[in-house]
Amino acid sequence: MSCQLAGVKFEALPAKKVQSRLRPSLALLAVFVMVWTLYGLISAAPAAIHNDTAEAYVWGREFQLGYAQHPPFWAWIAGLWFEVFPRADWAFIVLAVLNAGLGLYGSWMLIGDFADGDKRLAATGLLLLTPFYTFLAFKYNANSIFLSLLAVDDAFFRSVHRSSSSHRRNALWPLYRPGHVVQIFCTHLGYCLLRRSSHAPRTARVF
Repeated sequence: MSCQLAGVKFEALPAKKVQSRLRPSLALLAVFVMVWTLYGLISAAPAAIHNDTAEAYVWGREFQLGYAQHPPFWAWIAGLWFEVFPRADWAFIVLAVLNAGLGLYGSWMLIGDFADGDKRLAATGLLLLTPFYTFLAFKYNANSIFLSLLAVDDAFFRSVHRSSSSHRRNALWPLYRPGHVVQIFCTHLGYCLLRRSSHAPRTARVF
């Protein structure tokens, strides 16, 4: 399977080749979580948790369909997390780093559909050059939850597409379809806004 973005065509790798890289990516995820959790415990030891992080904890104590400012999902995650883990600073650090790690894992799996070897490693490694997956990730809030949510969401959609089982595709299609419609709408809305600038691509075909 292939896709086209801004006139550039990307060819998908075979499904078996993608699945063969599952274990190494999980190992890298575990190393990332351990290293940055240790860094967070050392660097944040003398400081209090961020107010956005505290907000997630407070809102998560009572599960609601909506809160004053943000969608509820990130607060739900915090509430479920502290049903299992103790109410301590280190537990919040683990949650924040795991959220970023899942984002890298989803990106790794998604990139693996179109690149392999050094290209896949380099593309994923470039994400670590941004502060969003490292230093800023310690501030768990309504924005940082999208590090994992969007990446895992897109990787899930790709797995539906490349599934060789028609029964599995039919079972997952009700979950896939609404999200796919939202993604198409947001992508084309972004393109329409981008057309107003001088950096707009020359083609309207973004898939």
